[in-house]
Amino acid sequence: MLKRFTISGRMCILFEIEKAMSNIVLIGFMGTGKTTVGQQISKELWMPMVDTDTMVEVDNQMIIGEIFDRYGEDYFRNLETAAVRKVSKFKSHVISTGGGVVLRFENLNLLQENGLLFCLRATPEEIFERIKDESRRPLLKDSDPPNKIRQLLQARQAHYQRIEHQIETTNLSIEEVTNQIIGIYQSARSSP
Repeated sequence: MLKRFTISGRMCILFEIEKAMSNIVLIGFMGTGKTTVGQQISKELWMPMVDTDTMVEVDNQMIIGEIFDRYGEDYFRNLETAAVRKVSKFKSHVISTGGGVVLRFENLNLLQENGLLFCLRATPEEIFERIKDESRRPLLKDSDPPNKIRQLLQARQAHYQRIEHQIETTNLSIEEVTNQIIGIYQSARSSP
């Protein structure tokens, strides 16, 4: 935006640079609504959305389950961190992360540099209901998926709790979760 003003009879032009909006970063266990809510926020705020899992799949030309099967979880986590390094440099994006992104401190530190972090939560029972028909979840290739969900949530609990903005999604609609996040984001943007 240009502003014109006069100093000592001379016309001057001031370029007003708007402060870049920070990213909205959605973190949480699989099935908590990160992708669905992220798409809704993206639509409502006209912000592009990027998904770190999708980025890993596109960059490596294989789905995450195949990466896990061929190379293992550690290899995948390295690819995930590389994707986080890329997206953490973006401005004014909605970023949806994989459920295990919290397992490395580096990932959260990178995402927080230019983003407002939200942890989406749900009960183990609700998570199972949401994802039980999906075959692309490599960590749930288990004889007892509900128990595996509880174990993984327990193991990651301390990591998820480090995120300032916690949103419980179990009994909320997509619109309610979206509105909560947008409200917090806009409030944070308007404070000095």
